[in-house]
Formats: sequence, structure tokens, C-alpha cells
Amino acid sequence: MKAIVIGALSMLAFVLSLAVTHCVAADDAAPPAMKGKAWVFTRGESQVIRVEGIYKDGPSPGHFFQVARATPQGANPKILILNARLRQLPGIWPQVITPLPIYFSRVAEADEFSQVTIRLPNNQTVTMDIIKVED
Repeated sequence: MKAIVIGALSMLAFVLSLAVTHCVAADDAAPPAMKGKAWVFTRGESQVIRVEGIYKDGPSPGHFFQVARATPQGANPKILILNARLRQLPGIWPQVITPLPIYFSRVAEADEFSQVTIRLPNNQTVTMDIIKVED
């Protein structure tokens, strides 16, 4: 009987060690918290930069993102840095992880930016190249 218990405990320890190893490996290669795209639309003399994405780990459907240009901007003037702040709507909302949209748009100078970096509330940053679209 004692041998069966020791065997079961050693098997449990082995399985737990595999689970912990798998969790650490999964955290090292964690997918980004946001997927998105950035465009610059050119129509005649004017250009508009637009950033759109989905943040996958929103705390509830009662939240939204307020996206603003970071002040100060970084050392590289070709990279637009945005801060995405999570805001809560009034009322009672279920605490269910919800994908939330992120949106930013503004008039840009000709070839002002080549990349966008978004600072997310979970201390992650997402950097994306800007796609140029001409009309």
C-alpha cells in the first residue's frame, strides 16, 4: 500500500513539473495583447493617419479605450507614440474578458510618421508599420 501511495505521489510530481514547464514556456512566447493596423490616407494635399485594433483582454463590456498622443514623444520623430487608457462606463457590468476596439485618427503632415507604438494598460507596447494608401 505504501509503495502505491509513493508511486502515485511521484507520478503527480512528474505531471505537475510538466505543467509548470509548459506554463513558463507559454509565458515566454505570449501573443500580443492587441492586434491592429495603421494607415496613412493621402487625398490631394491632406493626409490622415488612422490606427485601428482590437485589445483582447478588456475587463468587461463596460470599458472603452481613450487613445491620445503621448507627451513627450520619443527620441525618434518618425515613430508616433500613443497612450491607450482604459476607461469605465457608468453602471454595473459583468466581469467578463471582452475584446475592446482601439481607434485613433488625426491629420498628419506629409511622411510625418513611419511607425506607430501603442502603450497598453498591461505595460505592453505594440509597434506597427504604417501602410500608405493614396487616393
